[in-house]
Amino acid sequence: MADLASIKVGTPMLDVWACGKGMGDAEGAPTAGGVEVACGEPFFLGQMTTTTECTTSNYGDTSFFIRHQLIEEDWQHDPALMNQFGTPEAACGWSGTLNKNGAPKACASNSTHE
Repeated sequence: MADLASIKVGTPMLDVWACGKGMGDAEGAPTAGGVEVACGEPFFLGQMTTTTECTTSNYGDTSFFIRHQLIEEDWQHDPALMNQFGTPEAACGWSGTLNKNGAPKACASNSTHE
């Protein structure tokens, strides 16, 4: 934790990329081979850079939360994504009917995203 103090304001910490579409088994192994292998149509979102001095905090240990977006939400936004692997079944083993928004029920779950 003491090393945090050595990180200066303005230090680049992480380059953030996104995929326009998956490649191969990208849903099953999204980091296999890095963005060059697992990502079709990669695009650069930006660089995370420190804007203040780094420090420890109780907030980071007890309250900070990052929600990972469900693939079903991506499918609702752009239904063509369901078919990039041939079928939704190939993407996550899903089978069944689509909900009223045109997206399948949640992968590996019994809930519906209506």
